[in-house]
Amino acid sequence: MRAEKELPSTDQEKVDAFNAKVKPIIEGVKGVSVSVKAKLGAGDMYKTIKDVIPFEGDDAVEITHTEG
Repeated sequence: MRAEKELPSTDQEKVDAFNAKVKPIIEGVKGVSVSVKAKLGAGDMYKTIKDVIPFEGDDAVEITHTEG
């Protein structure tokens, strides 16, 4: 049996909770595969990327998503 589902990135917390609960249930069961993922889509907000070191300079910066 194989189950797959892709949800919007806004549901990442739900996906993480589901995967944590289902993992011990299906672990060790042959022929069972469950894949639930949260994916970025058009219009989704991106997470802030922290501690990025630019080519010029030594201070870490953050890359944030701005609409537009």
